[in-house]
Amino acid sequence: MANFANSVFFYRQTNYGNFGEYKMGIYNFTTTSSVGGNYYHFKSNIGLSTYIMTYLECVGHNYTLAVPIRCAFVSYSYFYLIAGVQNYHTGGATADGVYLASDNSLVYRVTVPSTTTDMSFTFNTVHSNPTGYGWNFEVTAAARSNSTTYY
Repeated sequence: MANFANSVFFYRQTNYGNFGEYKMGIYNFTTTSSVGGNYYHFKSNIGLSTYIMTYLECVGHNYTLAVPIRCAFVSYSYFYLIAGVQNYHTGGATADGVYLASDNSLVYRVTVPSTTTDMSFTFNTVHSNPTGYGWNFEVTAAARSNSTTYY
């Protein structure tokens, strides 16, 4: 299997310009402990009123429970936060929500079962026209807690 040194970008070109871009492997996360809580918070570099449309995909494996991880978040940083989640496999990890941090950055929250010790996943993103295309999505901070909000 090939290993990429950096994120891989795929673009879809249409007659109307760039439709969107798919960025793979933008952030990798691994844990080998159940200490610290069931909520993982991933703070992004997207602020409120930046008009960035994001599809954030979480793909990996919960080794403790021997189940796949596949869930996704959608968000739009309008004047207010518009967000939703989709869980394709249940049990390994759950896309639990998107909330605003105290500095108005978007935070994506993943929930895992309390028995989870070994787990690994990666984030992929899609940013499409007209807003979000070309955005360099980053996870600026990550934390684990017992609370649904952290930042």
